Amino acid sequence: MKIFNHYPTPIKFKRKKKNIIFLLNLIKYFFEKGKKPKFDKNILKDQSFFSLIRTTDNIAIAHESLIKYKQYQNSWLHNEVKNYLDFYKKKEESNSKTIKLLNESNKKINITPIILKEYNYKLISKNIKNFIRFSNDIDILIKKSELFRYDNFLRKNNFLLNNIDIEIDFKPSLSIDGNFILNKKIKQGEQLRKRELIKKIEGNEKDLTYIKNPNKNPQIIEVHFYPNNYKYFKNSTPLEIIYKNTYNKDNLKLIKPEARILYDANHFFIHLRFRRTLKNGLNRFLCNLKRICDIEFNLKTQEKINWEKLVFLAKKNNISPHVYGYLMIGKKYLNLDIPQKIINQLKKDSNFLQTKIIDNINVLSVFQDKRDLFTTIYIKKYLMPK
Repeated sequence: MKIFNHYPTPIKFKRKKKNIIFLLNLIKYFFEKGKKPKFDKNILKDQSFFSLIRTTDNIAIAHESLIKYKQYQNSWLHNEVKNYLDFYKKKEESNSKTIKLLNESNKKINITPIILKEYNYKLISKNIKNFIRFSNDIDILIKKSELFRYDNFLRKNNFLLNNIDIEIDFKPSLSIDGNFILNKKIKQGEQLRKRELIKKIEGNEKDLTYIKNPNKNPQIIEVHFYPNNYKYFKNSTPLEIIYKNTYNKDNLKLIKPEARILYDANHFFIHLRFRRTLKNGLNRFLCNLKRICDIEFNLKTQEKINWEKLVFLAKKNNISPHVYGYLMIGKKYLNLDIPQKIINQLKKDSNFLQTKIIDNINVLSVFQDKRDLFTTIYIKKYLMPK
């Protein structure tokens, strides 16, 4: 895989409200929560629709729905999406090798990592096809006391420690999908490396990223730590909830569904803070549909979710407002099977002002990568570091 040091001419476009609504209807149709929407022929003329679905977040779900329309088949949009899907499937093959290695790690070093994010769904249920739910890397959670042993294990398996994001290895016709460059390598001396590791976990970084085969179909492991000694990060991400609500499967620790929903809910609201300006001229507001789709993946992969436990954990960890907003949005926009009484209880357990602001956030605007007045207020009052 080539690492590009240049970027194509920026293509600027707005993510339109009508495109958001059409995409939401496609997602509902995919999840069998709504009827097949009428095809909007304008999307074949509109680059902003492609910008909504081109990432790992929505592309396969949208494609699985769109392929049923004759207008989509053999169009430029279909060809463009197919290029991305082909690339992501290769990434999936690399990630599968990483999962296999992690599966073997417990036998060798007696450390059982907790698997975060996307791979919880894939490892729990065979109902989710690998090409429906993509990820650029494997996120794991370990104790800090396990770091040196885990570091040695990864090094013996040819992983290097890097600060990294991975760049896509082709140039789609519209624009490049990211601004990722390898930017730092850790010194290799044993003592220097330990010193560097200690410096990292005691400094301002929340994780370490390891990479294998950086030039072709790289395997990437992002290592997070529990407990976390960064006050703001710990308060923002309920790692303690995750750590205490796992179960073992195939030498890995998977997260119980209630804890996964809490994690995803908190993740959704934390991402309201972030806007990234890519080097090819595009703004990306990091609050997207992926987390909302994840509620449905939770519902599809589990026979039963203990909703009362979810409410209890949310209240205990002071994140009821985030969970209320997250479930309310999923029910409202994707028709998800979430008990209304649970949403009502979460709202009752929440700060009145927080829920008042959440109720007034224009979610369609958020999905357009915009911040309305109430989103801005919520970010400044409840999501910015103190």
